[in-house]
Formats: sequence, structure tokens, C-alpha cells
Amino acid sequence: MIKDLQDALDLIGRESVPGKLKIEKKLKDLPIQDQERVAAMIRAADSLAKFWQGSRLQAVRAWLLLRVSDWLPFRTISFDPPINAKMILEGWVNELGNMTEATVRQQLRDKVTGRSTLLALAVAQNNSERQAWRPSAFTDPNDHAKNQDQPKFRYLVHAMRPTTWLGNTAAKDTAAAVAYNKKHLDAYISIDSGNNMDLNSAALYLQNPQVIEAELLSCSVIDENHRKLYENFSFGLILGCPSENICSAGTTDNATNNSQARGSRLALEPTPLHRLMEVDDFLNILLGSYQTPLPSPEKLLEQTSPTMHNEVLVLGSSGSNRVSVKGILIKVTSKGLLWQSFMDIDARYGLRSLMRSCAAELNVPIVPVHDDDPDCPASSFHFRQWLDMSIGA
Repeated sequence: MIKDLQDALDLIGRESVPGKLKIEKKLKDLPIQDQERVAAMIRAADSLAKFWQGSRLQAVRAWLLLRVSDWLPFRTISFDPPINAKMILEGWVNELGNMTEATVRQQLRDKVTGRSTLLALAVAQNNSERQAWRPSAFTDPNDHAKNQDQPKFRYLVHAMRPTTWLGNTAAKDTAAAVAYNKKHLDAYISIDSGNNMDLNSAALYLQNPQVIEAELLSCSVIDENHRKLYENFSFGLILGCPSENICSAGTTDNATNNSQARGSRLALEPTPLHRLMEVDDFLNILLGSYQTPLPSPEKLLEQTSPTMHNEVLVLGSSGSNRVSVKGILIKVTSKGLLWQSFMDIDARYGLRSLMRSCAAELNVPIVPVHDDDPDCPASSFHFRQWLDMSIGA
């Protein structure tokens, strides 16, 4: 490692060892000539501020390395700074010129320990854009359930599949995650003859609805003109969500990695320090989501095609703000007939019993939502007939 980079890393390490390791890993992945480019970039500040000496100069270089390292994604093979990097660097140096050494070190400490990320998250969670997502902007499922004529409605829905693939138990590189899942989710785990591990996710969520508080949830906003859910799923949870928990929203699937910083994912990391680095990365990704311009629910629906679903990223809990289940949604035709795809899942996984028990425990309704999708043929069962059947039928 080039000495100027190592000196800056050592100073960062005195504030946060995980912070140092994170940047060090990025730098070590670079060829030596690109490491020298990074070092030259932080040294370039020396000529712009010759009055910086000794400990202040070292603090400034560490401060600059923290910022420049944001231009280095993990597992990169080259250093590719933005085209206006020189102008950005000069701006940073001008900013630093107005700071005392104590302020430089405090900002360095805040950034490397994650405090600045958490402060920025707090600001983003309470910005004016999120006020349009307050719970009162959505329909009370109890009102909808009482009126089967399908009035106007608007829901935030987490669509569900019956099972979720968790990996192959024979894969050596995921052994720690497999062990973690078996330990914590054993009652909901099934393993087939090919060693594929599945999580019975619908049963987990319906029997333990509080688990959504520990998730980063991919959801959709639907209304009477926009009824599509992810992959045309036939059922899901209607959520009550504080506006502070809305991360981002868009008209396309963002392919978000919802598993980062989960226990099973962290179990793959070799040391506690590496787990801290994973959590730090998650917080920065989360902040990026929160800082993306957020359309209102009305604007999101206006921009969503009736034949497509939108995606809303929801944080299950943030401090005292927690997402809750307000209802259970099931797709039906305009004649009230359940989709055949839903009936097939129900026959295999016993959804009726799970849904009725969950609804009774939470005192929430099971709400049929009309969707005459040509790719989802109707069964012969009417929603009300199905719901009122005895559990063992």
C-alpha cells in the first residue's frame, strides 16, 4: 500500500476499524497505478492549501480519502472518478479551508462511524415529500371489506409467494447461511431431494406478522385502476405504514437486494468486523434510496401503466415507527371468483386456515380485490363461499 494512503487509513482506523477495513479493501482491489492516482488526488490538496501542516494535513488527507473512496465501488478493477473530479476536489479543499482541525476531525469521525449517515437518514425520513405518504392517504380496508361493489380504494400492498428459495444446502459457500436459517426458521424450512432449501414464507408471515418489522419490504401501491402486483401474485398483506418508513417509489421494479444485513447474510461474513462493514454498506444504500426524489402516491399511480406494477421500498421499522398489517388481500374476478392460481396454492399450502387465523388474531379483514386478468383464469369458487367454508373442508 502506498505510504500516503496507509497513513490516511491509519488515521481513519483510529476512529473506526470497520471504516478503515472497508476503504482498505477497495484500495487493495486496485492495481498499483490506480492506487497511485488515488494518492495523487488526495496529495493534490497539499498544493492548494500549503498552510496545512502536521496533524491537520493528515486529518485533511484522511477526510479527502473518505470522500474519494465513495468513487470506488466494491470489487472494482480500476479507478474511474467522475469527469468533474478536479472541480469537486477543489470545492472540497475550499470547504476544508474554512474548518478548524477539530471540525475536520469531527466530520471525519461522523462519516467513518456512520453517524453522518444516520443523521442524513433522519433528515430524509422527515422531508416534505414523505408527508404525502401519511397513513391517511390510504384506504381503511375495513371500509372496503364492507362494500363489495368495489368503491375507490388505495392500498400499499406487500405481495406474497407461498415459498421463497433460500439456496442449496450442499453448497459449501453458503453453509453458514444454511445453518443460520435452520436454527432460526426451522419450523418454516423444507428441503427437497435435490438439497434445495425453501422457506414457507406465506406461513411465516401469516403466523408471525410482526416479522415484517425486521424486513426491507418490496411493495406496490394499487387502486381501482391499477391492480397489478409483482409477478401477478394473487394475495398479499395490506400495510399501514408511517410516512417515515417509505424509502423510495418508482414505476419499475428496482431489483432491490432486500437480504443485505439480514442475519443469514451476515452469517456468511467471516468476522464481526466484516459484519459491521456489511451493515454500514446497507445503511449507505438505504440512505441513497431515501435521497432519491419521491413521487406522491397520486403521481406514482398516474405514471404506472394499468398492466404493470410499481415498486415502493418500505423499511419495516425505524425507531418507534413500525409497519403493521391492516388487512389481507386476495385477487378475485369481477364476479367474485377466486383465481385458479390462488386455489392451487391454497390446496397445497392451506392458505385459508392461515389467513383466517391471522385476520382473527390481528382483527383485520380479508379483502377481495377485483382483477379480470386474462392470464389468470377464474376458479369455480366464489370468495365468500371459500371464506365461509369450514377449516377442514
